[in-house]
Amino acid sequence: MGRETDHIKFTELRRRAQAFLSMPSEDFALSQKEIKKLVHELDTYQIELELQNEDLRQAQQDLLESRNRYNDLYDFAPVGYVTVSSKGKGLILEANLTAAEMMGVERKFLHERPFSAFILPADQDVYDHHRKILLETHESQTCELRMQRKGDNSIFYVYLRSVMEPMEDYGQFRSAIIDISRRKQDELLLQESESHFRLLLEKLPNIAVQGYGPDGTIYYWNKANELIYGYTEEEALGNDLVELIIPPEMRDFVREVIAKAVLTGEMPPAEELQLMRKDGTLVDVFSSHAIVRQTDHEPMLFCFDVDIRERKRAEDDLYRVKERYRTIVMDQYDLVCRFDPQGRITFVNDAYCECFSVKYNEILGTNFIPNIHPEDIKLVKEQFKFLTPQQPKKTVEHRVILPDGRIHWQQWSGRALFNKENVITEYQAVGRDITDLKETEAALRSAGVELEQRVRERTRELEKTHEQLLHAEKLSAIGCLSASIAHEFNNPLQGVMTVIKGIGQYVHLDAESEELVGLAIKECNRMKNLIASLQDFNRPSSGISAPVDIHANIDALLLISKKDLKTRQIKVVKDYIDDMPPIMGVADQLKQVFLNLINNASYACAGGGIITIKTEVAGEYVVVHIQDNGKGIDPANIDHIFEPFFSTKSQLQGTGLGLSVSHGIVKKHGGKINVKNEPGKGTTFSVYLPVKEAKND
Repeated sequence: MGRETDHIKFTELRRRAQAFLSMPSEDFALSQKEIKKLVHELDTYQIELELQNEDLRQAQQDLLESRNRYNDLYDFAPVGYVTVSSKGKGLILEANLTAAEMMGVERKFLHERPFSAFILPADQDVYDHHRKILLETHESQTCELRMQRKGDNSIFYVYLRSVMEPMEDYGQFRSAIIDISRRKQDELLLQESESHFRLLLEKLPNIAVQGYGPDGTIYYWNKANELIYGYTEEEALGNDLVELIIPPEMRDFVREVIAKAVLTGEMPPAEELQLMRKDGTLVDVFSSHAIVRQTDHEPMLFCFDVDIRERKRAEDDLYRVKERYRTIVMDQYDLVCRFDPQGRITFVNDAYCECFSVKYNEILGTNFIPNIHPEDIKLVKEQFKFLTPQQPKKTVEHRVILPDGRIHWQQWSGRALFNKENVITEYQAVGRDITDLKETEAALRSAGVELEQRVRERTRELEKTHEQLLHAEKLSAIGCLSASIAHEFNNPLQGVMTVIKGIGQYVHLDAESEELVGLAIKECNRMKNLIASLQDFNRPSSGISAPVDIHANIDALLLISKKDLKTRQIKVVKDYIDDMPPIMGVADQLKQVFLNLINNASYACAGGGIITIKTEVAGEYVVVHIQDNGKGIDPANIDHIFEPFFSTKSQLQGTGLGLSVSHGIVKKHGGKINVKNEPGKGTTFSVYLPVKEAKND
């Protein structure tokens, strides 16, 4: 309004000045004062006009800068802009740099090219419809379609917004092109994720998912809901969730919770609930909740209910099993202990507490190692190192120190408990006192050792007895054979002697022949005496004491042994006393004694030697010394020579009974046997027999 007034005043002032200047001088009627005033006004308006011209120049400069900024914003905007002719094929009249870059063509080559040439053929109908409505209505139009970039032929999604240019005949329109490929990709991923999510929710057999609005109206109901609550999807959708599955006494509270969640965004914590089924029964579920805020819509609420009926039943069963287990464990006589990998006790039964005189609450958390005998701690710890999931059990026996200081033996069967990663989480061990068993085992071992020793000794005795019996059988057989031979030889020998004697009596012989006949008769008598001796030796002992001629008995034995002694190259030296008094005894038993001693002397002189037989009277005893110059007896064996079955001969040469039997015979006759031994020089056995009458057997 001010500028318009100034313009009117300036126009009036200019008109007056021109009128004044065009007047003839003679008509010039203005006073000097009026002229000055007019000039002043003109100067003032001239200054104002110059100021207005300066404003105009500044406005022009600002307009130029704005136009440059617009061009920059237009060319480098993140959105593509094109101006398209509304006639014909819709040629591109103008495009910014972003549009040229999107379409993969330099801007100068875009001019006069149809915009539709850059639209994917499959989306041409979308663009044609978009352009048709725009030209018919002259109102802004939008659409989404795919364009194809020239050069690499890559395809991208765009959001197209077109407006008509306000010209006389609307001969062109301008379109904004926004690349929405990333958004489309995200939408596809979101749709795919949502599809997978819905599929997952439908596949969950025990998780019921309900989607509902702030007023409780159900808009999502998966298959598991039907299994848990009994309502199908058709029955549930559109109904009030609170009225459908919430028990009456909980409904007001649940509505308050939903209202608070919508207001604050905070959902109630997950918890176990009992909700209502279609048939009116209650079902145990573990319920959790979520809320999803939306910009243009009201929030979405979700409820996830897990059917825990089986778990509840399992928990009840587990509780009963635990109680039963606890009752069994606590009441049994065996010791039960559970402890962690550090040895800290987590559970013990009453028997354990009673054994170590502790209370249950006091022992929990303590270490069981101090109860073990110090010498066995390493053994126990080593056992736990070798437990694996494949071999989780181990049995160990060790000593413990009881509170009163006594040391007992215990046997523990331990088991390691592993988690899913095969890491030991706990140990469980069952033990029992085996002190009595250990003492019994020790006694049995001692008795076993002693018994084994006795068995070995008895076995040796039986083996020797068996050998002696075999040898005795052989001797008995030989004796029987010798008696049979003596009997068979005796009759022919008598005939031979009769013939020889008849020759000596009835045939006239010269002196030499008579000497030969006498010698034959002498040898026959010697053979007769030898056969008689064999028969006497084989004849069973009568056991009756009678006068015995010691010298005659020894001579008879030497006669029998003559051949064997000669074969062994052993010489016998006899040193008999004169007037040897007879003794009372059992002749065949005494013969057995002297025969054993002569045989032993012969064995000691193997390879040749001398056996000296000497008799004497020493006080009330007749003494027979049988001495050899053989190898002697090992001093280590001298104390065992009269023991039964002891022998230094081989199994084929002796039984170990000769000296033992001889010692017994002499003792029964009231006498004794002494031995004098010189290793490497020989041995002398001295038999003492009383002159007085001997004791009968």
